[in-house]
Amino acid sequence: SMAFEHPASWVRAIDRAYDGGKVPANGATVVMIGDFKTIDTVSVRVEPLTGTAKAMLAESDGSARAVAEALTASERASVDANAAFGVIGGIENGRSGTMAFELLGDASERVDAKTGRKYYQYEYYTDVCRAKIEEALGGEKMCIGPKGDILDSIQRRSKIAVTFVGDSAVILHASAVASRFEEVRDIMDR
Repeated sequence: SMAFEHPASWVRAIDRAYDGGKVPANGATVVMIGDFKTIDTVSVRVEPLTGTAKAMLAESDGSARAVAEALTASERASVDANAAFGVIGGIENGRSGTMAFELLGDASERVDAKTGRKYYQYEYYTDVCRAKIEEALGGEKMCIGPKGDILDSIQRRSKIAVTFVGDSAVILHASAVASRFEEVRDIMDR
């Protein structure tokens, strides 16, 4: 059973049973709750470790920073490639991609005294485009809509807590619009 604290006013959008069994290739969201007016959310996902993440973890020193880098490798790669990925209904062109990604501060780890399970924590910033990413003069990235118009991107800040179960990562992901993150940090730190 998974449990975490959240404000009583938040809405539970997804609540699925998870028994620790086989995880779909693209992972599974077990719980997602939030204040969807301000887009402050907390979710729990179970994701199989990719070949890249497995290799990075196997070659690493096992530090919390190495775990953070391994689990965010695909986001960093999409930024480097100016790649739009995924098909998302209800947005321009049905595309989404990360224009900027930055690990923030120091990653940390702790061991649960009762279970001996290790938990890793880290924070990151993303700048996401919900359309086509193009590189302008000087290397600046722009979010371009289907009519060639420049769209606003979405800057978010996330706090992650992760543990490993077999070949899967169980990830608690707390996220808010970057400009609001400090305002809701006490919720994200629960």
